[in-house]
Amino acid sequence: MIGLMNGMASSLQERSREFATIRALGNKTKHIVRLTLVEGALVTLGGGILGILFGSVLLNQLLLSLDHKSITLPWKVILICLVTTPMIGIVAALIPSMYLSKRDILKELSS
Repeated sequence: MIGLMNGMASSLQERSREFATIRALGNKTKHIVRLTLVEGALVTLGGGILGILFGSVLLNQLLLSLDHKSITLPWKVILICLVTTPMIGIVAALIPSMYLSKRDILKELSS
């Protein structure tokens, strides 16, 4: 979670001039916060889907190598992961996006 928050903070810091331009064009800070929260949710949802896909393939390969005769898909765990990963992304993006929305746009645009 800390690593994800650090990654989101550095990603948002790199694009601070873009967000300052968006604010200078008349958008509110709530719009920027929502934009970054949606980005965090989509990034973690994509990572969750890839993790579930590759994890299920590796689980079944492991079970087949141990002479297990059927393919196993833990549906409850998959559903829980698909629900929790966007929530984790929203929480990880919340603090950096609120910090970014409070910054002075004149300093960002002048540098």
